[in-house]
Amino acid sequence: LVLILTLGIAISTLIETMHDFAKLAGQIKVFRVQESECFCCSNNHRHPHTGRLMQCDRDQIYQKIQKWCATEDNKVDQLNSSLERFNTLVQEKLSSAVLEQFRGGPMQFSHVMEVACVCIFPDIVHRVHFMMRPDLSGVSYAAFCLRIAMQWSINALALTGAIRAFVLLSGL
Repeated sequence: LVLILTLGIAISTLIETMHDFAKLAGQIKVFRVQESECFCCSNNHRHPHTGRLMQCDRDQIYQKIQKWCATEDNKVDQLNSSLERFNTLVQEKLSSAVLEQFRGGPMQFSHVMEVACVCIFPDIVHRVHFMMRPDLSGVSYAAFCLRIAMQWSINALALTGAIRAFVLLSGL
């Protein structure tokens, strides 16, 4: 029962996370740095607790983007062209990199296994209790421990399969 509840919660959380990633990909495709919010501007450039004046994050970010994305041939309106170039980089390069992770691109098996193992880790604690068998020794004990480990790894593989099936069926 605990395993079923744990897997149910883990899979539900994973599905919700995958939907959030699907939204993220769409948001990246229409990203514009000019429309992003920053902490200082949303607090009228005053620290919400102390009331002290804060330097504008947007100005600093825009200066850095201009430094990264400026071209020599466009000195007139250099800031706007640098911002647009940055937007294009995010929308095209970052968007495709994010989508590759969740669409037809190869999912890194090691990451999936990490998630699967962490999700079912509480079950291994339960199984360790069964491994304390003073009546078994030698090959019998090794076979018994192997059986317990295989039962646990089957749960991890089942969760991995469910994750991959969700990714393929949802079109992420």
